[in-house]
Amino acid sequence: MKRVRNAPYKRIATEEAWTFPELVKAQTDYLASGEVDDDSLSMAGMFASMPKLQNMLQNIGEQRIGHMDEYGIDRQLLLLTAPGVQVVREGDGTALAREANDRAAESCRNWPDRYSALAAFDPRDVTGSLKELERAMTSLKLNGAVLNSHFQGRYLDEPAYEPILEALEALDAAIYIHPTAPYSAPHYKARGFYGALGGFPHDVWVHTMGLIFSGAFDRYPKLRLVIGHLGEGLPLHIYRFDWIAPAVDCWRKFGASRFEWWFVCWCLKHEALFPVQTAIDPSLQKIDFFFLQASSLWRHSFSLDVRNQ
Repeated sequence: MKRVRNAPYKRIATEEAWTFPELVKAQTDYLASGEVDDDSLSMAGMFASMPKLQNMLQNIGEQRIGHMDEYGIDRQLLLLTAPGVQVVREGDGTALAREANDRAAESCRNWPDRYSALAAFDPRDVTGSLKELERAMTSLKLNGAVLNSHFQGRYLDEPAYEPILEALEALDAAIYIHPTAPYSAPHYKARGFYGALGGFPHDVWVHTMGLIFSGAFDRYPKLRLVIGHLGEGLPLHIYRFDWIAPAVDCWRKFGASRFEWWFVCWCLKHEALFPVQTAIDPSLQKIDFFFLQASSLWRHSFSLDVRNQ
């Protein structure tokens, strides 16, 4: 049943998870093989064991639109859910990214007023990533790229992956770094911290800080990075970064107050979990279908004015 809405703005839900059967099979087959110890892959196995969740995640058509209508969501930005294609066998990731992007693009074509999507890629295959990012942005007309943070313990600030950053800037494709479970982190897992409670934001923190300290944003000044969840805790430590960072060898070349201007220019996507409601156009909210049930969020939600951003 469609919920009646008379709001003078469009509600755009960002970071909306989805997946597809071939990817789930590749993840669970690799996990079952015992060839690798990766908590992100274990997380994929956990999600795969939840049939109700999988039914919802694997539909990016009419069924999902029915949920959107029920909760007053005008548009979703689809992101291939963590841990994505970067945890499967290395030779399989790019082909699965291509399949994911074809599926997402098809939904965007079929329902252009309801769906937008970010492109998946497997950074372990640099050459394949460059080709797929170009295809996704030029031929498929997707809206940027998504990476589920580390890829078996590696990060984009490492020199081997510099061509990907260069390509993202050249394609004017913002990259969204979405959380995943830390790599080989039994101390997190033993305490129940390897998910959203701790491991997720901590891993994105490492990825983001690595990119900043590497000088990536000086080499590629038009490169756009988006992270969620109110900045994964980073904004709370701006004062500490500016205080301590100049003493770090790899930071000295940048000078002071680097973080001040960087955060001013940074788009911080928010969780829809705060008791404020405003009527603006448009409105970005992270609903996180279907890991969080939308019905429990609307009582505590707010909107972010992005008209001039």
